[in-house]
Amino acid sequence: MQTDTSARPQVQNPVALAAVLCGLGVIIGSLGPWLKVTLPLVGTVTVSGTDGNRDGLFTLVAGVLAVLIMAVIAVGSRESRSLGALTVVAGLLFLIVAGVVTYDWANLQRHISDMDEDSRHLVTAGWGLYLTGLTGAAGVLASFVTYSHLQAGAGPADELPVSTHVPGALPGE
Repeated sequence: MQTDTSARPQVQNPVALAAVLCGLGVIIGSLGPWLKVTLPLVGTVTVSGTDGNRDGLFTLVAGVLAVLIMAVIAVGSRESRSLGALTVVAGLLFLIVAGVVTYDWANLQRHISDMDEDSRHLVTAGWGLYLTGLTGAAGVLASFVTYSHLQAGAGPADELPVSTHVPGALPGE
C-alpha cells in the first residue's frame, strides 16, 4: 500500500532547516543550566536560563519565534523573494540571542574573577549557556545564507553556480 505524500510538506530550503535546528538548540539551551555552583556538603546546584533573571525566558521566546519563522521558510517556495524579510527577522532574533548570552557569559566571568582564588573553581557556566550562545550564533549564519539564497532565487547550496575560473591561471592573464 502506498501513502500519499503530496499533502506532506517538503523541505525546499535545507539551510533554513539548519536554522530551525539552531532555533531548537536555543530553546533547549535556554531551559538548560546556565550556571553551576558546587557547594561543599550540598553538592552541585544548577540555575537554568529561565530561573532568576529573565534572559533565558527572552532567549526561549526568541528561539520559538525563530523556529516558527524558519520552518515556514524551509517548506516555502524556493523562488519566493518575499520570505526574505522574515529571514531577516529570524536572523535578528538569533543575533539578539547571541548578544544576550555573550553579555551573560562575560558578566559571569567578571563575577568569578572577583571571587577569592579558593572559590573560583566552584562556579562555572553551564552547558545551557554555551548551547544557547553557539546555536544563536550559528542561527545568524544560517539565516544569512538562507536570505542570500532567497534573494538569488536559488534552492539548496548544491544548486548554486560555482565559478571554476581562477584569475591568473590561464596564460596571458
